[in-house]
Amino acid sequence: MKLLENLNKIFNYLTKCKLFRLIYYKYKQKKYQNFYNLRLNKNSLVLDFGANVGEISQFLFDNYNCNIKSYEPNKYAFKILKKRFINNDKVNTINKAIDVNDRNQKLYYHKLSNQNPYTYSTGSSLLKKKKNINVKNYQNIKTCSIKKILK
Repeated sequence: MKLLENLNKIFNYLTKCKLFRLIYYKYKQKKYQNFYNLRLNKNSLVLDFGANVGEISQFLFDNYNCNIKSYEPNKYAFKILKKRFINNDKVNTINKAIDVNDRNQKLYYHKLSNQNPYTYSTGSSLLKKKKNINVKNYQNIKTCSIKKILK
């Protein structure tokens, strides 16, 4: 377990280097294949809804140098997302979910999130009826209207 933790620390350290990330993207090409050859440039604006910890936002910034607004409601994932882009003026991180209206909602956590809230942050949902969530484990969040964002 200690070895795995150390390897994760080394990987996280290496991902701070753009060259390493660009090599990693080629290695994991299938994961990113839909994001290559987009018609984006330094003046483009990308909206990343449900950005989680910002892997796709990072890829888009590294490859296109575009402006990005990354929305993520889960407080655990958002902490990492915000830290990742803290010194990047072209990536704006917003701690909200997207909905039809601006309002307060409950974001339900994955039923295994008590084991590791970061790993299971992708399983969070506004939908109470999903089978993978725990209705007793949630955070109150603010949502932002999609219509408002697109204006």
